[in-house]
Amino acid sequence: MADRQEDADYGVECRHPGDRQHIRLTYVIHYYFNQAKSAETLTSLLDTYTQYARDLLAKIEFIVIDDGSPVDVDLSRYNLNLRHVKILDDIPWNQGGARNLGATLGSGPWLLLSDIDICFPEKTLRYLAAREIIEYRFFKFWRWDSTLEKFRKPHSNVFFMPRGTFFKYWGYDEEYAGGHGGEDYRFVKFLKSQGVVQLKLPKQYYAFNRSEIDRDQAYHNLERDQSRNAPIDARKRCEMKYLGDTFGHSRLFLNFKWKTLSTSMLRPAKPPITNTTWKRMWLFRQARSLLFRR
Repeated sequence: MADRQEDADYGVECRHPGDRQHIRLTYVIHYYFNQAKSAETLTSLLDTYTQYARDLLAKIEFIVIDDGSPVDVDLSRYNLNLRHVKILDDIPWNQGGARNLGATLGSGPWLLLSDIDICFPEKTLRYLAAREIIEYRFFKFWRWDSTLEKFRKPHSNVFFMPRGTFFKYWGYDEEYAGGHGGEDYRFVKFLKSQGVVQLKLPKQYYAFNRSEIDRDQAYHNLERDQSRNAPIDARKRCEMKYLGDTFGHSRLFLNFKWKTLSTSMLRPAKPPITNTTWKRMWLFRQARSLLFRR
């Protein structure tokens, strides 16, 4: 009787204002602007996404991380699930920390980790938001080159993966923060060493580079010097090779301060579709976990 009464009382209107159950995909974007006269590199990307279907946008949250830029950016005008956060400590090349922060603040079961110069078609994002969670997998995207009219190899630092898998293996190693290079390569190698499988998504669900970015006026001009991080990466490679297990990751995580600049919420226009069979399948899901457990 109690269960039937709860069913009768259920409704979207009774949820907490901060409820984010409708989120399926957490899309983390990070940036550092030190030469920009405007934030067009970022805002033009978000403007593109605002044109996508509302039912899709209601399932996606955009976690936008300002990695300590001296340039102020205001994103409060966007009608999206969007959280804009600023890292307060001045740490050069802290993209690993920015992604760790974005994943921590996210709500979706899936993570999309991407650089600001990459864009995704609506078809791709809809596919990502609808996928069933598969643990111990992470995915890369083929990139469509409209000039050459052919696909290029995946970007080395763009990933789609379960959020739980990201945290199970401690995310990005922030020992690399402070210098350029190494953290993305070691992130992949560490996941693979733990048995997580890297796959490419079908080519029909591609990404593409944003050719319109003005890298002289609306980007950054940080020096890409790997002399600091090269010996760090060499040591971690040896730790993985000779010590095994979970060695090769410092566990440094969110090693900085941050503050929230703005938040916005886009709720679904319609209530979720009723699925009365899902609860009754709990035994099947447990059996599947036992069969495919490591």
